[in-house]
Amino acid sequence: MGPYTISLVRLRIPSKARSAYNDAVLDYRKEKLAAALKHAEKALNIYPTFPDALLLRGVIRSKGPHPEEGEEDMRASLNLDPTFSLSYVVLANYYNASERFGDALKIMQQGIVCCSMSWKGYYELARAKLGMREYDAVLATIEQSEIADPTPQPLLHLIKGHALAGLKKYHAAIAELSSYLKGDPHGEGAEQTRLLLEQIRKMPSSEAGE
Repeated sequence: MGPYTISLVRLRIPSKARSAYNDAVLDYRKEKLAAALKHAEKALNIYPTFPDALLLRGVIRSKGPHPEEGEEDMRASLNLDPTFSLSYVVLANYYNASERFGDALKIMQQGIVCCSMSWKGYYELARAKLGMREYDAVLATIEQSEIADPTPQPLLHLIKGHALAGLKKYHAAIAELSSYLKGDPHGEGAEQTRLLLEQIRKMPSSEAGE
């Protein structure tokens, strides 16, 4: 599930629970969700207030027939350890994917301090603002992300391109969307991005100008 901030909550976790959680992570990365869920639940049986295991179980449950159970787990993880930066990002990702942009915005506004050195938190914050059509705010958020973590990230180009298109700055949008496809031609939203680029390029020059 990635790196996290060490807190007193996590320092108390027994080694057997950690071992079960590590097995769950390995299974999850191999897309063996049933096995990952089994190991996550084993970790929680040993130590019910294990934030990492709750978060992972929440992610798995959110993909199942009762996604609300996954949301409960993710929220419980965050409540147990408010310094756990990954829980903010994962929960915001869930809300953004569900088009609950207001909820995603609220979570990331609470957690951006914990995530301030990683582009992922800014990305989810920008996604929420994009969903709410706050295009200027999207651009400001991406600028903050690039200052905090200057490592090039194709997904930031994608979000920025959509925001610029929303502001009808089409030439700049083309540049950003093209940068995204160059950096990750088979990534998330690549096909939709190609369609958007095609639509913009077919626009009459009177409409496509900035």
